[in-house]
Amino acid sequence: YKGKHYPEEITLAWAARRLRLPLKWTATRSESFLSDLQGRDHTTTAELALDADGRFAALRVDTLVNLGAYVSTMGSSISSAVYSSLLSGMYRTPVLFAEVRGIFTNTLPTDAYRGAGRPEACYLVERLIDQAARELNIDRAELRRRNLIPVSAMPYATSAGPVYDCGDFARVFERALVLADYAGFEARRSEPSPNIARGLGLACYVETSGVGPSKFARAGGSRVGLSEHAEISVAQDGRITAILGTQNHGQGHETVFAQILADKLGVAIDSIDIVEGDTARIAQGTGTFGSRSIAVGGSALVGAVLGLIAEGKVVAARLLGVSVDEVAFDPENGFNAGFSAGFTVPRPSASSSQSTESSQSISSSRSVSFIDIARASQGWRASAEFDPASFAFSNGVHLCAVEVTRDTGEIRILSYTAVDDVGNVINPMIVEGQLHGGVAQGLGQALKEACVYDPASGQLLSGSFLDYGLPRAHDMPARFIDETDESQPFTLNPLGAKGAGEAGTIAAPAALVSAVLDALCAAGVRDLQMPLTPARVWAALQADKRSSQ
Repeated sequence: YKGKHYPEEITLAWAARRLRLPLKWTATRSESFLSDLQGRDHTTTAELALDADGRFAALRVDTLVNLGAYVSTMGSSISSAVYSSLLSGMYRTPVLFAEVRGIFTNTLPTDAYRGAGRPEACYLVERLIDQAARELNIDRAELRRRNLIPVSAMPYATSAGPVYDCGDFARVFERALVLADYAGFEARRSEPSPNIARGLGLACYVETSGVGPSKFARAGGSRVGLSEHAEISVAQDGRITAILGTQNHGQGHETVFAQILADKLGVAIDSIDIVEGDTARIAQGTGTFGSRSIAVGGSALVGAVLGLIAEGKVVAARLLGVSVDEVAFDPENGFNAGFSAGFTVPRPSASSSQSTESSQSISSSRSVSFIDIARASQGWRASAEFDPASFAFSNGVHLCAVEVTRDTGEIRILSYTAVDDVGNVINPMIVEGQLHGGVAQGLGQALKEACVYDPASGQLLSGSFLDYGLPRAHDMPARFIDETDESQPFTLNPLGAKGAGEAGTIAAPAALVSAVLDALCAAGVRDLQMPLTPARVWAALQADKRSSQ
């Protein structure tokens, strides 16, 4: 787990220093099930008030959170501040009251797991809206549509606390409905056999990404900020090394950070080396979590680029014999092709008193290449720190269509549609992979994953992957449609980027459960607890049969 120190790690560090030997701790899989952090254990009672026109008037939430036997690093804040701050979601909710109480139990501590408080908030709000739509006999999409925060209201201060800087929720919402053919689903609902029920689920979410502003962390009791640091150095052969305090775990950081540098400096991407999380080379850095690496770390990198260019202009001015103010840098004139000119003094205009011949001579000599600067600078480097003024608010709308087999309780996902606003997208392929992976994890939570303890003895029953269900390829939708909406770039960082890494995990549980309940509504099933295993779905159907007899 990347966000917390386990006792073994501290003990190893102490022992390694005492013994002056490298030491390694390797846990067995069963030991990990018994000792590693778990996530998301809420019991909630909530009430949503609406006026006669179906507008949200107030939301009241009372949540009990299982903290486990001990308080983990972020366990209490994830389940309180992060969770409660997103209970407004995409909607205008004038009044909100939330009480969150943490309780100690016999289980392992709970802490941040992909999404970290946001899936819980999304699940609660979206389930409430579905229930309200049924009771008021209003179409689920229409009820959401009436309550979406309009783009004209941005920036918008929510009753939960956060201020959304931007977001066109209605645009994202309507696009998702079109891609999923929401209007045509009733025609497709017709059951292929009496044993099959079909349903369509809908979930809207807002995510606090780009974690996070140091001022908020310190206000919550943290003794350190959450800024990011980046350093760039250029060797005399023109090779660039960027060092950042973030840490790659397979998300493709090296590619995206190199793309940012190549774009801003006009250099070949294969001339760039990316180094992350090396404390021997960079003293500052918060790390990778909370969908923050590009929004915060990438923004620090942009700051370092600007510093590098400023230093380059100083060297270029000395080489060209002009003032710094006269030197321009254009990444289009970088050294992609044969180290062409990068720093130039613009050609004098035709109205200049200099002759045409003199002007041509001056213009041809008043440019130096990127590599010229590197050779002349005697150590060309720059660094920058970025501390965001606020969170970035990713958002999106997901729809899930399912088939449920009545006599077995088996769920088959027919299609999944997602439209996500993650701000400006630097690498579409990587963003697509992040979104798809997040959806897979979210569907896994909704369908299979659960840490189970025996209520009498407290014994962990899901102690191996023979007992703990993970999503597999055949559990995923055969048809997956996803789009990113870049119409509302984040306004408070230079890249306009919001987070993408956790988006799918946030919406997928709510969308899947919404779909299954939609399928089983006619059978009288009004509620199901995750995970929606075949046994649990079948039992709910049998209970309804017995109650109707």
